Amino acid sequence: DNPNGGGGGGGGGSSSSSSSETLVACDGGVVANNPAQTALSTLYFASNVHEEDLDLADCMVLSIGCGQKFNTVGGAGAAKTRTLQSWVLPGGDENLLDILMTTNSAIAHNTIAATFASLGLPGNYLRIQLSLNENGRPGGAPDRPAIMGKALGVMDRAEDEYLDLYDHCGTFLADIYADEIKAFVTKLLS
Repeated sequence: DNPNGGGGGGGGGSSSSSSSETLVACDGGVVANNPAQTALSTLYFASNVHEEDLDLADCMVLSIGCGQKFNTVGGAGAAKTRTLQSWVLPGGDENLLDILMTTNSAIAHNTIAATFASLGLPGNYLRIQLSLNENGRPGGAPDRPAIMGKALGVMDRAEDEYLDLYDHCGTFLADIYADEIKAFVTKLLS
């Protein structure tokens, strides 16, 4: 999912194969900003089609987001007259698309987490997400490098010039989530 309203990686593209066909690919974030829930639903319906029982104890979900912004509007800010630009256009203070996409992703995350937890399987689901709190830091994480804020603003860009930013984000998140990733992989391999 993407802090700017689409899936990471630019939202789609095409690739030519060795034949004359063209493959058109669309990032899962275009359909569901956090496509993990869609993937689980697809697995569930496929198991019903094949008359098999889906046992979530046999499923593990690793959901990797590409960041979400923290936006808050206090009482004084909410009382101001909002312009079309502030609600609809990118760069506005309360971009409606950002709000809707972040909400979509949060609902998917909470639903999957609650489903696995209710079955006594909380370790079968891990969500890794770069999200900044009101202090501009990832929740529960040490002070983030300044590069993180910049990376969140361009997370949907696939040009080479941004790859170093994404590399720093990945390394930072791997450090933050090291214990959770280790537990997830250990369970997966057991």
